[in-house]
Amino acid sequence: MAAGMNSAFGFSAFDTILPCMSLYHATAWGLPFTAAISGCKFVLPGEKMDAASLHELIAGEGVTFIGGVPTIWTMYLDYLERTGQHPGELKTIMIGGSAVPRSLAEAFRAQHGVEVRQIWGMTETSPLGVIATPTPKLTSQGNKFTDETIWTRAGRLQFGIELRILDEQGNPLPWNGESAGDLQVRGPWVVDRYYPDIPAAAEDGWFDTGDVATIDRFGFMQLTNRKKDVIKSGGERISSIDLENAAVACPGVKARRSRGRLPSQMGRAPDIADRTAHRRDRHPGYRSRLPCQPCGEMAVARCDPHRTYSADRDWQNRQECHSRPLS
Repeated sequence: MAAGMNSAFGFSAFDTILPCMSLYHATAWGLPFTAAISGCKFVLPGEKMDAASLHELIAGEGVTFIGGVPTIWTMYLDYLERTGQHPGELKTIMIGGSAVPRSLAEAFRAQHGVEVRQIWGMTETSPLGVIATPTPKLTSQGNKFTDETIWTRAGRLQFGIELRILDEQGNPLPWNGESAGDLQVRGPWVVDRYYPDIPAAAEDGWFDTGDVATIDRFGFMQLTNRKKDVIKSGGERISSIDLENAAVACPGVKARRSRGRLPSQMGRAPDIADRTAHRRDRHPGYRSRLPCQPCGEMAVARCDPHRTYSADRDWQNRQECHSRPLS
């Protein structure tokens, strides 16, 4: 209900929706339900998430709304530039999962007349929390100011969601767009406990998201980091998201994964390293079987509980062959 409202996705029976995110991503942002409530045509890409296949669906089915992570739409924009094609009736790209590079939003509007909108939410918020759509008060400040706000913020408050930010002592912080604090949410469809009966929210209903954020005077929220990823220097919190966006905005720079593994169109590439790391964190000394780099044979390696490995190849690089002992 909340996602289908005009202040959010603004769907009608004239829309055709193409979701390009995994179903486990907060049930694909609730789009299967919102589309049905609004009477929209629903197009599913299946496993073909390459740019050419997506363009065939977008142009051929008259898609007006698409959603996914930035990686997919960076790839799609590059495809349109290389082939000189146009995305047909496409009007809106909704992006979640990570911050929207401003250069991406500007390129889609300038070259194809498509508006890029950012969202934030969690499974715990069922799933939408904020959406970057304009308001009369915001637009009265001028188009340049409106674009700056929408393209650099996760979004504004929506029906059914309350937000607040707290300092490290638990005191509420002002909505001035500068004070960064722990983001908490509350609402009728915000989680209060996990299965089977594990408390998730405080007694007054506020749920700690684990994010650090600011909120400006127009009610637009901007994520600066996850608590565990925040950069602290000289007593100040520095946003790694801002650093990444600044880098991507540089000419000749494109967003992609930083690890030496196959890139994932869905924003991450779960593999044996992730599963091993999870088990290692919970059970130091967990024994894993990983392929030997030179010969491809399986080798048994005991994890060192005092060292963190960024990928399974770190184990491979420590051994010359599976028949020789680890150094």
